[in-house]
Amino acid sequence: MFKYELRLADGDDAGTFDTADAGIQPGDQIRADGNRLYRVTAVVAVERIGEFVDAAESGVLEVEPL
Repeated sequence: MFKYELRLADGDDAGTFDTADAGIQPGDQIRADGNRLYRVTAVVAVERIGEFVDAAESGVLEVEPL
């Protein structure tokens, strides 16, 4: 399972998105945060370093509401 933080272009928090799909790309449409529809505008990978880091979080998606 992959977990992404969602951010709007102005930096506001738009919730989180959980998916089994590791191939999220700019231009994809997703449903998240109470069944709201978003378009992905950018994907930012999160590098995790440390012995006790939970690997569930995969990155940050910049999104725009549709």
